[in-house]
Amino acid sequence: MPFRHGAQGNRRLENRADVLTFTSSILDHEVEVVGEAVADLHVRSSLPHADFFARLCDVAPNGRSTNITDGIIRLSHSAHTAIRPVRITLAGTAYRRKPGCISNGSG
Repeated sequence: MPFRHGAQGNRRLENRADVLTFTSSILDHEVEVVGEAVADLHVRSSLPHADFFARLCDVAPNGRSTNITDGIIRLSHSAHTAIRPVRITLAGTAYRRKPGCISNGSG
């Protein structure tokens, strides 16, 4: 299956039961993201190996969610009940969003 690159619509993925989505309120000022972004999470898994994926998206006024950047991390030997901190470094980007829009992250 070929990979699709570049900006993609993400609503179908974000609506899955196994995906958590966090959405900001409407932006009242311009936001610029330059360089690497990070997602600091607190996670746990009952599986010996678990992948955690984070994505920063831009949400247009019509609700279309488009990816800006993303990253993934694999935890090996992660099966335990304790919650642990995880930092996912997202790929470098340069992106500017005008006021009046919202942004979200999913993983």
